[in-house]
Amino acid sequence: MSLVAENISIAYGAKTLFANFSRSFDCGVHAIVGANGSGKTSLLSCLAGIVKPRAGRVTVDGIDLYARPVDAKRRLSFMPDKPLVYPFMTGNELLRIVASVKNDVVDEQVIESLNLGRHVDSTFRSMSFGTQRKFTLVAALIGNPRVLLMDEPLNGLDKDSKEQFVRVINEYRSTRVILFATHDPELIERTHAAEIHL
Repeated sequence: MSLVAENISIAYGAKTLFANFSRSFDCGVHAIVGANGSGKTSLLSCLAGIVKPRAGRVTVDGIDLYARPVDAKRRLSFMPDKPLVYPFMTGNELLRIVASVKNDVVDEQVIESLNLGRHVDSTFRSMSFGTQRKFTLVAALIGNPRVLLMDEPLNGLDKDSKEQFVRVINEYRSTRVILFATHDPELIERTHAAEIHL
């Protein structure tokens, strides 16, 4: 399994964030590191197929993300830095919708490992930010994605939630390409992530 960026150029107006960025990501954990404004989120959004580059291509397991987006996106998941859900939606509703779209089932074991069982019928507006983030992680893992992209996965989490996230990342490191943007050196150290500096 692989995620490959070839000669990616990203620009907003006259500002160029990347020119001819190339990188291959194989199975394991990788961390994008850089100062605020360096383009970490833009790069992840491009690799997820949300932002189209001015030039270059992205492939997921050899499938061109922009030429064959449906086939490529079946193989990846993206967890943004803030949960993009309706506040009145429950955790269970989010997971069931994602499972239906991906033609898969929710992994109850992951729910229990993140201590989410008692929150499945709570609405997102009533959850802590950390609990919301854990539900979006469970949702991202539905469908057995070969590539998992995460933007600042530990932001806003308490110590216990951070421990649970790190454990899940390390559990999946041998079977997926995991790529996250972070400012947290401890997360990089504890997941033994290969660093990509912007």
